[in-house]
Amino acid sequence: MLCVWGEIMKDESRVRSRLNVLLAERHVTKRELAKMAGVTPATVWRWSTDEGMGRSRLDTLVQVSDALGCPLQSLFDVVPVGEGA
Repeated sequence: MLCVWGEIMKDESRVRSRLNVLLAERHVTKRELAKMAGVTPATVWRWSTDEGMGRSRLDTLVQVSDALGCPLQSLFDVVPVGEGA
């Protein structure tokens, strides 16, 4: 499995998930997103964590952005390690 963020992580940066923010802005629950994206609620919970987002595949992230109707890059922030902890 190809990790989308492999090169970013090598640069001592990390990916911060924005999924919880996007869900709140859209008044969508994790269970509803799971149904829209055709995955389990546990999968959506994993996507909502920084570690889960950082280990997601590109096709998975496209599923999420399509289901939420938002640009792919709005799902995450990339921050240098040690900042914004």
